Amino acid sequence: MKYKELVFKGFFQDDWDVALTGSVDSYQIFRQKTDDCWVVLMINANICPQERVKKENLMITAIIPGPKEPKDFNSFMFPII
Repeated sequence: MKYKELVFKGFFQDDWDVALTGSVDSYQIFRQKTDDCWVVLMINANICPQERVKKENLMITAIIPGPKEPKDFNSFMFPII
C-alpha cells in the first residue's frame, strides 16, 4: 500500500498531516440514463479502514454535471489538487 510506503519514508509523522485518497465515479441522475454526473470523493487515509468508509467520513469535493463525461477532466481536478 502506497500510504504505508510513505509512512516508512518519513511522511505523515506529525499529527496534523493528513493523507487523502481520491476517487472519481459517475452516476446517472435520471431513469432515462442519458445524463451523467461525476462525483469526486476524498477519503481520509489517516483513520482506520473500518471508519474511513462510513458516510459521515467521506468528503464529496466536487460534482461535475453532465450530460456527458467531461472532455478535459484535469480542468475540473486542478482546483482540488
